Amino acid sequence: MNKEATVERDEDERYVTYNIVGEDLNDLIGRHGDTMLALTQIMATVCKNEDGKKVILDVEGYRQKRRESLIEK
Repeated sequence: MNKEATVERDEDERYVTYNIVGEDLNDLIGRHGDTMLALTQIMATVCKNEDGKKVILDVEGYRQKRRESLIEK
């Protein structure tokens, strides 16, 4: 898999969010977000924060899109 992407970082008092942005990144999301959730767990383990903030990984805003599609149903 040879993809180009950028990572945007956002932080608030509770979360550190990394959003991966690029073209055709469906492989990073996986079926129903399974791959993205697995990568989030790995990142959370590797990137332990001393301040206790939760690490969240998102790909192309998938989390918000999924949330909206579930609300519509």
